[in-house]
Amino acid sequence: MNIGEKIKNRRLELGWSQQDLADKMGYTSKSTITRIEKGYNDVSQKHVAQFAEVLGTSIAYLMDWQDEKEVSINSKPTTTEDSELSELISLLNDATPDQKKMVLQLAKTFLQSE
Repeated sequence: MNIGEKIKNRRLELGWSQQDLADKMGYTSKSTITRIEKGYNDVSQKHVAQFAEVLGTSIAYLMDWQDEKEVSINSKPTTTEDSELSELISLLNDATPDQKKMVLQLAKTFLQSE
């Protein structure tokens, strides 16, 4: 089974439409999801991690590095948390190295103050 088929299977297990997954991944339309699931589009390394996070599974499962029987898939993720985490990952993926360092420092400072 290829990565697109695994993404589709997990999406269906969660009861999500292609548009639901596209929204959670930060895509503007479901057409990208359709092309990935059909194997027309490759999934970049950074997006594999994001798909795994959004779908509540592991990179190893999506990349077929483990036998499916050995992979434990997390319970259905919380929609609000997934959406926010997906947005954060997307923003960080597009950030410059200096911006990533600044965000990391801000996060550490903020979390240590609580």
